Amino acid sequence: SMLWNAQLRQDLDDRIATQTYPVAGSGPAESVSGSLTELVGRGEMVLVLHDLPTLEPNRVYQVWMIADGPPIPSIVFSTDASGVTRILIPEAPEGYQVMAITEEPSGGSMAPTTEPFISSTLTH
Repeated sequence: SMLWNAQLRQDLDDRIATQTYPVAGSGPAESVSGSLTELVGRGEMVLVLHDLPTLEPNRVYQVWMIADGPPIPSIVFSTDASGVTRILIPEAPEGYQVMAITEEPSGGSMAPTTEPFISSTLTH
């Protein structure tokens, strides 16, 4: 619910400095919207996605952190029928240009096996 998100954001803002980056979907995730919020000084980001399609049972979403070199694998996650996904990414955005999401086999991959279809640019 939007109200819950607004409340969560308010709670976060009251306690900790945050920086929010827009998230864009393309292709199969064209209708996906969301936000990526850095919890400043904690080395963590909160990713909220709306209308993320559910995957086949043997597939997961995987987060990648991208700087100048190859994408660095981060956490894997799935979504449920509610259509709202909230995950904590144990990374700080410093030093990265982009956070991207691909669909991968269960357990994740060391390098992306599909094209990213959700991304967020991490530069101010």
